[in-house]
Amino acid sequence: MAISGAQVAYTFARAGLARSGATRSNFIAPWATVDLIVRDSAGAIVSRTDITDYIRVGSLQVSQALNDEADTCSFQIVPTAPATAVPTVGQEIAVAWSPGDVVFQGYALVVQFDRREMNRSPWVSVQCQDSMWRFDARIVTYRFPTQSVTDSIAFLVRYFCNLDAQAPGPLDFRVATVQPGMPSVPGFDVVNERPSTVMRKLTAGVGGGFYIAGLDVHAWAGPLSEPGQANPQPLTNTLSTLKAFRLTRDATQVRRGVIVEGRRTSTLIPIPAFDTSVYSPIGIPLTDASFMDASLGVDYQHLVRLGTQWLVLQSPVSMHGGANPPQTRIIQAFTPGDAGLICEPMSPLPPSQGWIRIGNQFAGHPHKLGHVFRAQFFHSARSIHFNRLFSNSQRGGDVLVRHAANDQS
Repeated sequence: MAISGAQVAYTFARAGLARSGATRSNFIAPWATVDLIVRDSAGAIVSRTDITDYIRVGSLQVSQALNDEADTCSFQIVPTAPATAVPTVGQEIAVAWSPGDVVFQGYALVVQFDRREMNRSPWVSVQCQDSMWRFDARIVTYRFPTQSVTDSIAFLVRYFCNLDAQAPGPLDFRVATVQPGMPSVPGFDVVNERPSTVMRKLTAGVGGGFYIAGLDVHAWAGPLSEPGQANPQPLTNTLSTLKAFRLTRDATQVRRGVIVEGRRTSTLIPIPAFDTSVYSPIGIPLTDASFMDASLGVDYQHLVRLGTQWLVLQSPVSMHGGANPPQTRIIQAFTPGDAGLICEPMSPLPPSQGWIRIGNQFAGHPHKLGHVFRAQFFHSARSIHFNRLFSNSQRGGDVLVRHAANDQS
């Protein structure tokens, strides 16, 4: 039924939603209020001016950062506002959702006047920051000794953040919300740094955090969030206090698999020609194959890029030794067609299969018995001339056999 007299409407009047005779005309209360605050030297509030009616619709924005980052606020004042509704630089500002429910309290740092044509009254843009601005008003140069973080924070606030270290005042920052008995951190030097930067170093040393709420300094050790605080209610579509809520599920960055290029190495020979129409694995000697995990087994497939091609690599075999791998000499002349190369014993024993370097030539050996390398050289590059290699090996002890880091695919 219709309301009359001093009765109050239960809901806000909205065009297109209000039922005729059931709401009070012009009964529109703002969701937020913006106040200009003036204090005396004792810290008491002398005046509090509500300038909400002079804030341009949609221009009020409050950004609440996590923990040690400063909260910010911005808004624009309409040209019809009186001079008393325009803040001065440094003036205290408070924004509340409802009386007593302050969502931002700080200071006007930038006040910009945008003049209009014919010198009409300007739009005034205001940018504010919370008490971190006052907290960082001075620069710190000091050697902090090894002591509890609680004691270091108390010293920092008293001597670098408050107006007078010897005479406490009503506008001083308070440390009652700093966790007592925090662990010690090693001493360190600070040269020309902001107090908030020093606070980050101190709390990071004990795995904690900090933030400034009004004049209260909150700091703690251990967890990422301040202990003893109640978690906010989960955001749901049915939450009665929800003002605005947007839920987005984005799958544009979801991938089933990602190819990541890691360590690199080089081949020791050109890639030999082979038939690509059939499955025919080839062996390729590498400068370093140690970063490929041989414990994964011979069936594990490593994905590698060779130039502009992606290849599957299996059965890595690595012979450690860096620039000076194990080496030995042959003790019996080699003739093409022999079963293997007979060499002096060497330590450590090389892998049962892999690649060896003889002079400046590389050749693969499929298996080894003791210090006898089977002569079934395979998958050598075209640049390797077997006739010359075997001919040189006839000189016996003058031929060095070196093991190369290798990998077979």
